[in-house]
Amino acid sequence: GAGELASRGDRRGVAPLARAAVAVGVDALFIEVHPEPDRAPCDGLCQLRVEDMDRLLTQVQAIAAVVPLSGDAKI
Repeated sequence: GAGELASRGDRRGVAPLARAAVAVGVDALFIEVHPEPDRAPCDGLCQLRVEDMDRLLTQVQAIAAVVPLSGDAKI
């Protein structure tokens, strides 16, 4: 995507955006993954490698464990 809250075609932005989203209570993530992102037919620049996704899932699960679900937040 090209918006202000998007990776802008740079996979280095995917993990920080995903962690930040989960930290503020986002309940779901859509992340493109490919075994060889640089060889993907499309969107390769913003796709994570499979091994990077495994690490990211571990990180966001740890964050989600201490953040209330968005429907439960009392603001």
